[in-house]
Amino acid sequence: MATQTVYFSGTFKWAKLTEKNASTFPGDDKGPFCSVDFYFDNKDDLKVFKPFKTRNTIKLDDETGEMFVQFRRYLNHKTYPQFGGVPDVKIKNEDGSLAPFTDLIGNGSKGTIKLSVYDHAYGTASRLEGVLVTKLIPYEKEDKGSEDTPKSKPKVFNDAIPF
Repeated sequence: MATQTVYFSGTFKWAKLTEKNASTFPGDDKGPFCSVDFYFDNKDDLKVFKPFKTRNTIKLDDETGEMFVQFRRYLNHKTYPQFGGVPDVKIKNEDGSLAPFTDLIGNGSKGTIKLSVYDHAYGTASRLEGVLVTKLIPYEKEDKGSEDTPKSKPKVFNDAIPF
């Protein structure tokens, strides 16, 4: 059960938030998962986030040098099925109303993520609950390589965080 719900604003990259574009890792028996690389607008939010995480690693983008976190949510949570599935994704329309959103989200889109923070056997952890897109950049498939694969692998950036 969540002990706290938190919201962060930022930029989305490599958003895979639908069943049709969920990711898998070879040898991962947990199955497909939704994910988003999230770049925090307020860098101080990284200080707040650091105590929450056990599985979400703060990474450094090779191309921009920015810190980000990849949030994941498994489609089928084996231990607690109610925690699985696609996160609640909505878009904020021009008139301010919110609507469900099931299309692909382009890199550079802006919005807010909703996380549940809870106690875990290994410390405090977070779970991606929802995404609100406030500025949509249309998704465009790249001609070179796979549209789902970053050009370079981000560096893991854990304990050397300068705060």
